[in-house]
Amino acid sequence: MSSLFDPLGLMCPVMLEAKLIMQHIIKQKYGWDDPVQQEEQEKWISWCRRLPALEEVTIPRVYGGVGFSVASSIDLHVFCDASERGIGACAYLRMETPIGVKCALVAAKSRLALMKPTTIPRLELTAAMIGSRVRSRVAEELDLSSKQATMWTLDR
Repeated sequence: MSSLFDPLGLMCPVMLEAKLIMQHIIKQKYGWDDPVQQEEQEKWISWCRRLPALEEVTIPRVYGGVGFSVASSIDLHVFCDASERGIGACAYLRMETPIGVKCALVAAKSRLALMKPTTIPRLELTAAMIGSRVRSRVAEELDLSSKQATMWTLDR
């Protein structure tokens, strides 16, 4: 897992699955040299076999180049959410250009929920905090003002 380089967090869904497998193994309290159960081995092998499919994934980077400079409106939208298994946030850039509206995934961040039981509202707050950090980082890198950013989270 740690050998995959993903500075923008665009592989968060794939990485979160691997982290969940590892977390489940850790909860079983295996020793360092103990073999894991067949079920965990199969999940891990299945995850590893699907990794080459990532080479086929493309994420449009429409926010660079001419479109960015001629956009009449540029907005950053950050979505945050949490569950008992994981926490995540992703940032999308929405640009209105002379040829139409363009949207693109810019960055994402995910984490596992703590192994210790935690309430969903607390996890939602953690997701909002992660989303805020993603927003700040993206806004700074793209030189956007804070007025151009909207944070989205579910109200349960």
